[in-house]
Amino acid sequence: MLSRRVFGQQKKGGAALLVLSSSFFWGCYAAPQIPFVSGRSLLDRNLEETNCSRAIRGEARMSFAGDGRRLSGQLLYLAEAPEQLRLDILSPFGVTVSTLTSDGREFSLYQLESRSYLTGEANQCNLQKFTQVPIPPRALVEILRGRPPVLVAEGQAPTFEYIQPVLGRGYYQWVIWGANQTREELHFTVEFPQKEPALQVPRLKFLSVEQAGQILYEVHFRGYAKAEMAQATARSDDFSLMGGAVSGPACSAKLPSEVELSVPSTGYRLMLSNVEVEHNPVLASDVFQQAIPSGVVVQRSKCSGE
Repeated sequence: MLSRRVFGQQKKGGAALLVLSSSFFWGCYAAPQIPFVSGRSLLDRNLEETNCSRAIRGEARMSFAGDGRRLSGQLLYLAEAPEQLRLDILSPFGVTVSTLTSDGREFSLYQLESRSYLTGEANQCNLQKFTQVPIPPRALVEILRGRPPVLVAEGQAPTFEYIQPVLGRGYYQWVIWGANQTREELHFTVEFPQKEPALQVPRLKFLSVEQAGQILYEVHFRGYAKAEMAQATARSDDFSLMGGAVSGPACSAKLPSEVELSVPSTGYRLMLSNVEVEHNPVLASDVFQQAIPSGVVVQRSKCSGE
């Protein structure tokens, strides 16, 4: 009898705990009291929060999976709007094994292992040689800044709705159809949902881009955290070099701690986990270009256009 009474008390307590847990989840993840009325209004608020960040400099742990391979290393990256990029992969010993630069016009890719140096147009096709993800430079810059590269709507009208799962945080889903049978799906969560829209802060959590029914790439954004303004002078070991100008105004906008890019059709997955990231670093005029190292084989890429 004693064991039965104790068991009954545990069940009652468990039920109460379930009620409290449910109340906790719904309290934390309540739908916005005053929702955004359109994807455009949500996007405008997101951009308002991040417009101070004109460029970012980061150091990240990088992992790649695909073609039966798993690789990991350290990535130093620099991205400046609208489409300037520099990506440096370092070995565990601190040696630069690969460098990609794109200044919006010219693309260059240096590979230490093959002693090769590839040049070409700054476009999606060439960037894919480095990332294995079919993504244009302008889109990758926006993604690293925690902002969505948005399709120009064409044809079918966009859809916009708020989705509230039974458990977990609700999110806005914005679907846009563009030219050439393209479709983009964006998910945003919102900080401070109980405030008026002007004080809510949308965070991009997921995006996917597809064409003719095939997903080109997906991106997950996780763990937004406050990032500080870069120092006014560059470090002596910094690839942004000395002698440049600060690339933007004071900024402390939040940036994603993790960015995961994947291509479902190939199984490629590229994960970037930020160790350090800063807004608006000092930039030298030639940081998005690279000199041809001695003793390398120089080739011109046949990729052209998007």
